[in-house]
Amino acid sequence: MGFPSHVYRNVSLLVLVSSTALAAPFVGSPREYALGIGALGAAALLEQWPPNRSHPLIGGEQKPYVERERVPDWALAGAHLVTVAAIRFSESPDRVRYAHGYGMAVALTQATTSLTKGIVGRKRPNEDAAVVLGKSSKSRSFFSGHASTGFCLATYSSAYARRASPTLYVRAGVPLATYGAATYAAWSRVAEHRHYPADVIAGAAAGTAIGALVFRWYDGMEAAGRRDASVSVFPLPRGAAVSVAF
Repeated sequence: MGFPSHVYRNVSLLVLVSSTALAAPFVGSPREYALGIGALGAAALLEQWPPNRSHPLIGGEQKPYVERERVPDWALAGAHLVTVAAIRFSESPDRVRYAHGYGMAVALTQATTSLTKGIVGRKRPNEDAAVVLGKSSKSRSFFSGHASTGFCLATYSSAYARRASPTLYVRAGVPLATYGAATYAAWSRVAEHRHYPADVIAGAAAGTAIGALVFRWYDGMEAAGRRDASVSVFPLPRGAAVSVAF
């Protein structure tokens, strides 16, 4: 349905690579590089060779095939690239770290989505009709990648806006715009018979959770850095003492 699965995988890889290029130099560790790239590699393999294609754990009523795709993969890719660029070129002194965090959040969300799809193996609502028309793909239905990555985008960018922007309109406007767009994308997948309602609900929950957790992870790097640089000097009866917190 729509673009081949390898296009969607490459879109996610492009997001991570672009965020790395825009945010150079990297502020994390080689293990973080390995985690992000490994997550995307695992997602690619699972999408190409889903482990449970023939015995889905969840069924569902089959529906007619709908040709039109309101939110194609390239539009979702564009939204990710705009988001990582907006974070990278914002005025926050920590924009580099948060840009990398966004790439990590998208990579982990895509890997989780592909893993769940491969294990559950649920057929899309229009799978049977698509097979008749010769438009079938290997991508499974549970849960929705549009919903998971869309809500990951909304959650991470909203948290960053609250952290970095002093403007009330930005702090309020970013959640309204991003969650609204993510909700529309999720609804469109149901309306087009590409997903069941449970698929987009589960995807939205997963993307929200991963976006929030990864933001807290990268946000915590700042706190750790402040502790490393914490030096206190206080007087004593016969001199002074210096306290260094690690």
